[in-house]
Amino acid sequence: TVTYTPTQYTLTYNGNTNSGGTAPAAVTQNINTTVAVSGAGTLTKTGYTLSSWNTLANGLGTTYAIGSTFTFNASATLFAKWTADTYIVTFNANYTGGSVTPPTKEVTYDQIYDVLPTPTRSSFNFNGWFTESSGGTQITSASIVSITGPQTLYAQWTANTLTVTYNTQ
Repeated sequence: TVTYTPTQYTLTYNGNTNSGGTAPAAVTQNINTTVAVSGAGTLTKTGYTLSSWNTLANGLGTTYAIGSTFTFNASATLFAKWTADTYIVTFNANYTGGSVTPPTKEVTYDQIYDVLPTPTRSSFNFNGWFTESSGGTQITSASIVSITGPQTLYAQWTANTLTVTYNTQ
């Protein structure tokens, strides 16, 4: 009697710079067996969404979509491929009757804010965009996006000062 034991391979998932949670459990199957590629499990990465899995950590290998088929022809590790989330920033002129063009902008997590609008207000100097209507943190075009939801930025202003000289003649 000959006993045949099929070759088995293991598919392992790696969170690849995840900030929390754990990768899906490894799966071991016989050669030429197929399984559906797992979702994120409990993996999280602040400001990112799991978009797919890849055979290389740098994302330059073979990409597997979540739910796609993986065939066991060798053991493999699939690395999480993360896509940066985008958020809407709303600009508030921070004075009655004021407006800003454009009124909103889409920004991408971990990237710079890039071009921000410059509002105008008669008799006032624009001091910049801030996270609060008074005080708060200043956001510039070079600031790195670290928000994880919609954001409102407020214009802050300084009144122009005028010097009045009286001539008594």
